[in-house]
Amino acid sequence: MNANRHTMKTAIKCFGILLFSLGPLHAAHAQQGFGTANPNPNSVIDLTATDKGLLLPRLALQATNLANPLGEHVAGMLVYNTAINGTGATAVTPGFYSNNGTKWVRVDITVSNGLHIETDEDYEDTQGHVKLGGDLTKPTEITTDEDNTLAITGLQAGDPDDDRIVMVNPTNGVLKSVSSNKFVRFFYMPSVVFDTSTPNPTGPPRTRNLYQEYIDQFTGDGDPDMVKNPSAPDEIPFLPQATDLHYYITYYDKDVFGSLSIDDNGVLSYRVIGPGTPMSFMNIVFVIKGEED
Repeated sequence: MNANRHTMKTAIKCFGILLFSLGPLHAAHAQQGFGTANPNPNSVIDLTATDKGLLLPRLALQATNLANPLGEHVAGMLVYNTAINGTGATAVTPGFYSNNGTKWVRVDITVSNGLHIETDEDYEDTQGHVKLGGDLTKPTEITTDEDNTLAITGLQAGDPDDDRIVMVNPTNGVLKSVSSNKFVRFFYMPSVVFDTSTPNPTGPPRTRNLYQEYIDQFTGDGDPDMVKNPSAPDEIPFLPQATDLHYYITYYDKDVFGSLSIDDNGVLSYRVIGPGTPMSFMNIVFVIKGEED
């Protein structure tokens, strides 16, 4: 009888030890709380603090394409890099990096003024540069000033006959486009006098630099002097290069002028083949070149 009681007590003790041993094993698979006795049931680890933070592992990475000092790339790994290593697109600098399974990706997107950046399968991150694209989802404003300007480079050549021109609303700065056909791209050359008193039907032709005479008149260097109102600028806006223009003669008196030609710099060659009359004149038109020219 005593032997049976001893055996039963021994069995109860062993069962109690087994339950005590299984307790931590079960806890190891439950939520872990640091700073809280009630960790969030959806978390594996719940960190709660008001005066402390989470300190991630600090490693010296070698390059974004190298797992070092890890043995291999592990997707989801997050570390703080302490080193400046590598060159070009694979260089690393101090900061947070996450691993996507094939390389380290710097966590370095800084936004402000409500700008929201989302990534997709075309996302590219190279040395902290983020590729932008897609539709705007809200009115967006970019503020510039004298020092912090906005520039767009590398634009393709346009077609002034088909493309549209971007305009800025002076009140709210909103950009809109209008047809380029709304803008006049030609103007008549300022009036000049041709001496037809002495014909030269043969021999070397006479020349007139149409572009230079246009510049002289628009800048006030012509003869006679320019007359203007007191508040007007000293110069009229002009095209700075002779090759900015195409040159046309749309009409001339064929009984007075002959052998006409114009070069790309706006120099007109001509002969006076007969005496001029009060009805003799010549129409000279300047056309502003487009990007396609």
